[in-house]
Amino acid sequence: MSLSPSPYASLWGALAASDDAWLHFGEVALSRAALREQALAWAGAMRAVCPTPERIGVLLPNDARFPAAFFAAQALGAAAVPLAWPVVDGAPERVRAGLEPVLRRARLNLLVTTPEMREVDWGVPLVSEPGAPLDAARPVE
Repeated sequence: MSLSPSPYASLWGALAASDDAWLHFGEVALSRAALREQALAWAGAMRAVCPTPERIGVLLPNDARFPAAFFAAQALGAAAVPLAWPVVDGAPERVRAGLEPVLRRARLNLLVTTPEMREVDWGVPLVSEPGAPLDAARPVE
């Protein structure tokens, strides 16, 4: 079986392609356009904290924030580094300790996480809320 080549140059380009429902989180359905809009808002917050990130950690639960932050890293031209969200809610200190080996190797410039996880020192700047959106026509400089 061979795969057909994608008509999109990137996943970011695919988000601009249509406005159909693309991702579902329980009762919430996100269109590509809505996800792109959310990603641009996360990218704005990321750029405000770290103007030229190379590696952005994404430590978020499995909800609409995760793909928005993941695509935001791509919009900035950075590598998104998904980090395992704890299956059982744990204290931020325990989560940080459990991720220490990954964090050391990943050499992140920035971490996107929940406000609750801001309680501990992650050793990098943090973003936990979307910000003013980047210009959709030119997300990567």
